[in-house]
Amino acid sequence: MKICTRCQKSKHESEYGYSKHGKDNLTSYCAECLSELGRKYYLNNKSQYRSITKKYYENNKEIILEYGRRWYKDNKEKRLKKDKEWRENNKEYIQVKQRLQSLSNARYEIYTDKLTPDIDQPECGPNGELIVVCTYCGRKFIPTNIQAKCRVSSLNNLGLGERRFYCSESCKKACPIYHKSSGYSGKLYREVQPELRQLVLKRDNYTCKKCHITDVPLHVHHIIPVKLDPVESADMDNCITLCITCHKNAHTKYGCGFSELATCK
Repeated sequence: MKICTRCQKSKHESEYGYSKHGKDNLTSYCAECLSELGRKYYLNNKSQYRSITKKYYENNKEIILEYGRRWYKDNKEKRLKKDKEWRENNKEYIQVKQRLQSLSNARYEIYTDKLTPDIDQPECGPNGELIVVCTYCGRKFIPTNIQAKCRVSSLNNLGLGERRFYCSESCKKACPIYHKSSGYSGKLYREVQPELRQLVLKRDNYTCKKCHITDVPLHVHHIIPVKLDPVESADMDNCITLCITCHKNAHTKYGCGFSELATCK
């Protein structure tokens, strides 16, 4: 047993480091005290440590890389075993980290070459984040990593449907092509052209013009039905933004039902 000159605790000799200057070839401080002193010194001289480490790496880059490659090759089984043990002991941490990464903002440099420029219209944000266009309303927004990954998988024919970008759940619910595959040939919800819809929604400030509510699924309604006047179908002045409730009410008026298709102003 030996007494540490710093903490004054009696500890076994195995808890001391080797020192050729010591009488018993052991350090006067125990390993715990030396570790604590080392941490404090590092925190007080962090910039100096980093400068020395960076300079050493630049002067010995090839030697360090070669040593790392050799160690990686010679200790493959040991490394895999250690990684497996760590994953088993940190399952909750891994799940939380993966979830946070999936919910974090997608990066432009990762996905720009994997998306369609005409539909997704990828742009680079001020901090390098990915900016795309909502399929339904046309608003620009920053998607999450999981949204971008799902979209790329769909474009590579690895997922069900097209997995297009939507800025909100309300746009997703209101979109007539949501959850439809690229080869879908069934009858879709009666809606206006996508480009016209986005222009009308933007003109009306994404607000229902009847009840003036936002953050709900919005439709673009033809004032004069397309079947009565096809020429006016692409005219913005013939369209108005309505929420689902107001849109249904508009078609419950006499002569304005979906089956009747009479003038509805």
